[in-house]
Amino acid sequence: MDNAKADRDQAEDKKEVDIYRDTPVRLLGYANEVGESFRALTSPWFVRATYGVSGLYVVADTTDKATKMARVPLARRKWATTLVGLATIPFIVHPIDALVHYGMDKTVRPYLHRHDGP
Repeated sequence: MDNAKADRDQAEDKKEVDIYRDTPVRLLGYANEVGESFRALTSPWFVRATYGVSGLYVVADTTDKATKMARVPLARRKWATTLVGLATIPFIVHPIDALVHYGMDKTVRPYLHRHDGP
């Protein structure tokens, strides 16, 4: 039993810590929320600065994840991209249709004298 526990401990020690997810650095992604909370009490530059901090966090995290993903074999990346794309289809169909209907109602349909709803 002691060997199994030692193996688990070693596996946990070898697990890479993601500083953008597993440490307080993650809170920088919410800096803009703090800025918005103090909008009435501070100057606009402070609020804009908190958006800058949050934006830099997003860029740094994205760069980190992209660098790590570059180490994954190309075939696996292609499948991951395809699966994520297919999984999002059910969630984006209705908003896209609604936007297209809205655009058509405001531009083309009045000239065609057709007012078919979505």
